[in-house]
This record gives sequence, structure tokens and C-alpha cells, in this order.
Amino acid sequence: MDKAFDLIFAFDEAISFGYAENHLSLDQIMKFMEMDSTEENLQNFITKNREQEAKEVMRMKAAEISKKKAATGGRFSEGFGSSAATASPSFGSSGRDSDTYSSNIGSLPSSKYTGVGSTSSGTSSPSFSNSSSNLRKDSPQAAPAKKLPTKVSLKSQSKPTTTNTLLDELIKSGEVEQDAVKNATTSQDDVSSGASGKDVLPAATESIHVKIEEKVNAQLNREGGVASLDIKGEMFITVADSDNASIQLQLQQNYDASFQPRLHPNLDKQAFQDHLLLVPKNQKPFPAKTALKVLTWKNSQVQEQYVPLVVTCWPSVTSGGLSVTVEYELGAPQLELNNVEIYIPVANTQKVKVESQQQLIGTYKLDNRKGELIWQIDTISKQSNSTGSLEFFLAQTTDENCLWPLRIQFQASSRTISAIGVSQVLNSQQQQVHRYSLENSVSTGDYLVQ
Repeated sequence: MDKAFDLIFAFDEAISFGYAENHLSLDQIMKFMEMDSTEENLQNFITKNREQEAKEVMRMKAAEISKKKAATGGRFSEGFGSSAATASPSFGSSGRDSDTYSSNIGSLPSSKYTGVGSTSSGTSSPSFSNSSSNLRKDSPQAAPAKKLPTKVSLKSQSKPTTTNTLLDELIKSGEVEQDAVKNATTSQDDVSSGASGKDVLPAATESIHVKIEEKVNAQLNREGGVASLDIKGEMFITVADSDNASIQLQLQQNYDASFQPRLHPNLDKQAFQDHLLLVPKNQKPFPAKTALKVLTWKNSQVQEQYVPLVVTCWPSVTSGGLSVTVEYELGAPQLELNNVEIYIPVANTQKVKVESQQQLIGTYKLDNRKGELIWQIDTISKQSNSTGSLEFFLAQTTDENCLWPLRIQFQASSRTISAIGVSQVLNSQQQQVHRYSLENSVSTGDYLVQ
């Protein structure tokens, strides 16, 4: 008899959904009885977020009121008013104003604050009771209000907990990736630790630092060949101090002539054309503590020899779905590609089965939220992993177009595609060789196969 209601409810659910005369499994009945509603879960999540946002606004308002009170009187009393009829020294107003202010603060939830005091009327209010006696106007030991950790204390007690709870729920629901949260936290720690934009030199570099960046935008055809290709490069020089600013840079002679360099207008064009020297006009020094862009170049020739990585996708229709093979081949043997990621659209990741995992180069993961299969390879070079393939089966679909476009991302730091670089740095007067550090960077913009 204890389960009588559950049995009646189960039969009612079966009949209501029109399964009275059809075959109905036990799993379906259990599913109906769970009554799990996605809309209800979403609404509960939104309501919880709104409640947390309201609490944050409430805490900010309380901190703002405390700040205004401190700015008005320049001194804090031990609490926000020891009685409802006496005006506090900070405001110097009538008893009515003091009552209104105390009642507003008292309406806030006291459990969120430290140091909870009570007024004579019994209303709870936040109290800064760090000293044993009240701070008076004429007290020479009264500390300025800005030294009291009012705002910091409020934030440190509540905001991290709320933020972490929201992040955990978003990660669990798939709206936010764990890696993105880690990167954002690291960046925030760098900012809070006092990192300044004025520190233009990275760690472990010489007083003269040269940075070369190239970005590749490419569109490859799914049948093979290159539809469009655009490679842009920039060179920056950073001098740490003015003592080493009177220098000139000698470029390498064997760079690819198909890349057309453009010189900064304040540099000597004649010296560049005759000797490939980067030197300011009239032998002026380079500006110190500034990342100065001295050279740019571009190559828009649609030739496969400039494509760093060639990726092809071979789908074939079989019984029950698509059998897919994705292949890659290193197109620029002078490069060593790092952190390679190939994003393959699969619509529904639940229907993907990766085959031959033991022979797979790299690793893979499935992004359920975006519906992508991500193939990851740590390093691709002429000596290692120059070619590779990934085979998987996509069930319950025969539409080959769902596999495109493929997106590719990678980085390279050993050298650049154009081979533009610096051979040496010389002092402009004594022609002495300077020590310098060099940083190469090749990255992708829009790199697609479609």
C-alpha cells in the first residue's frame, strides 16, 4: 500500500500520453514520472542569478553609503549611530535623518557583514568596532576613513564565493570551458599583482629586444588547392634604456623576395635599400622603453608553397552514417608548428566514434556545446609528425556538408615564413656588436577549409 499512489500515478502518466494501447517500456514510464523540465531548470538558474546580482548591488550600495559618510565628516564613529535620536558626527544632521539612514542600513542582511552592532531601537546595522572607544572629532588619534578596510572587507567576504558558484554552474552546464576560466583567472592575477603596461620588455630578454610577428589567413578548398592566402608580418624593436639607443639593425640577406617590406617613415630608406640596415634618419637614437614598429611586409600570392599546414577531409557514405578521414601535411618544412588544433564540425558529438585511437597522433576531445571534434597535436615538424590522419564514424547522417568548414589554429616560434630576420645589431658610432634577444611568432587568423 505504500506505493499505491506511485502505481496509480504511473498508470495515469501512461494513459495521458496515449500509450494505453501501445508498447511502453519501463524506462519510458520512469522518464515520465521524473517530470524533469529543462524550462524549469533554466528558470530556476535565472532566478538564482538575479538573486545573487541583487545581493551584489546591495553590498555595493552599503559600501557607497559608508564612503559618502566618511567623505562628509572625515571621521568614523564606532557605529552608524549609537542611538536613533542622536545625529552621528559624520553627518551632523537632525535626528530624523539619522533615523532614516539607520533604518535603511538595518534592512540589509546582517549575516553578510562583520562586526554587527545594534541600535537602541533594536535594529541591526553594520558597525566598524575595531577600537575599544569611539573615534571623536577632536581625537588626535582618529584615523582617516580611507584607511579603514570597509570596501575591501565587504568584497572579500562575499564576491569570490558568488563568482565561484556561478562559474561552477556555468562549467557544469557547458556554457564556459574550464581552460577559459583558468586563463581569465591568470590574467586577473597578473593585473592585481601590479603588472603595468609600461613594462614593454618581457622577462629574460636583453636590453635590446627584437620581436617578429606573422599572421596567416588562408582559405583552402575541400577538393584541394588554395582559394586565398594572406601573410602579414611586423617587426618591433624595444630598447630598454637610452644608453643603448644609438644602434642599427642588420637584416638577413636570404629572405623571400616575394614579401614586400615597408619601412617606417623615420628610418633611413637609402641605408635599407643599399645595405638592408634599419637605422633612424640623421643617426638619431631609437626611442627608449617603447615597442617601435620598424618594418612591415605582406604576401598575397596564392601558392601552396606558402601554406604552412594543408588539411583535407575525406568523407564516404556507408550504411548507418559517414566514415570520415581527416589528414594533415606540413606545407612549410622550415617551420615547427606548436599547439595545433583542427576543429571539425560534427553537429552531434553523441554520434561520433573515433577509430584507431592507439595509432592516433596527438589527442582529441569533443565539445558538446559547440558540436565539434577537436584534434590536438603538440608539435608538427619535418623531423616529427609531418603527416597524420584521424578516422572517425559519424552515425545517423549522410550529409557530407555538415563537416565543413574546418578551422585550424597553430603557432610557430622557431622562425617565420618569410625568413625575414636580424643577423646582428651594431652601435652606430663605434660599430660594435650589441647583444640582443629575438622573438619569432607565427599565428593564424582565419584559417579554414571549406
